[in-house]
Amino acid sequence: MARPVKRRRGRPFKYSASQLPPEFFKVYLPEHNSKQLVIPPDFIKNFMGKIPMEVILKNLKGEVWNVELEKAECKLLMKKGWEDFVIGNSLARGEFLIFTYKGNSMFTVKIFSINGCVKDDESMATDEQPHVKVKQEPNSDQIYSHETGACEKTHLERSSTNNERLSQDLHEAVTKDVPERTVESSKIRFTRVHKGKMYELHIPSSIFRKYKIERPEIKRPELVLLKYRRGISQTVKILGGRDRVLITSGWKEFKLKNKLVKGDEYEFEISVGEGRKIKEIELLKILPRKTVTTRKRKKITLRPRNS
Repeated sequence: MARPVKRRRGRPFKYSASQLPPEFFKVYLPEHNSKQLVIPPDFIKNFMGKIPMEVILKNLKGEVWNVELEKAECKLLMKKGWEDFVIGNSLARGEFLIFTYKGNSMFTVKIFSINGCVKDDESMATDEQPHVKVKQEPNSDQIYSHETGACEKTHLERSSTNNERLSQDLHEAVTKDVPERTVESSKIRFTRVHKGKMYELHIPSSIFRKYKIERPEIKRPELVLLKYRRGISQTVKILGGRDRVLITSGWKEFKLKNKLVKGDEYEFEISVGEGRKIKEIELLKILPRKTVTTRKRKKITLRPRNS
């Protein structure tokens, strides 16, 4: 019978590398990974030759998202469902994500804010149920075959290049905001009255013409951060149309988290970044709805005269 390993006083217990679940990390930069995420090539070997078509991402709150994997040349990407994960966790520029593979196509994701601490659970709090239902382990016919050869050789050759890019990405995450502030010529603000629409908020088209802001392309939405310093921020999706621009996915969560009420008037400020594109939108203040008092009118009933 094997004896349990006793921990010696004064020396930390050491785990062997084989006991630890495989992990990789990413720095969230919207221009690079708001619509998709590249899994490091050297990490693919941890799928043991069977790459699933879909993985499950689970945050620290226990909420889960189903995300499809897609092969593009020699890259393995998280595609469909990744944007929902970004919005659901309100990812902001420079945040640090650690992906831990638990097996059975399941990743747990630990998110660190730019202050270096684990992201506060309240910033992701919602009364709603998880966004998707957890699916069972994929069948054998829903698994990619991991081929070795040219791609594997390319992965090894590019590993050093990826490490060099890592320091550059970290630098961009910290310094990206500094030069972009010079792009803003003036404060771009607009007001909206909450008319009770649950899933969208209209941004005035005149703002884009007046301040020469680049409109989102039709059928190609963009992800931006909707900030609220007195409450909870939320990543939202901006959708462009022929005659209007809307805040769509994420708006409902933003309203619920900050308890926004129908009839209130909001003042927003837009920050413009590189290429005159919207970088983020901030809710500056909420003006409570005005209550109109009216006098009660007496009800007058007309009675027919007696003949």
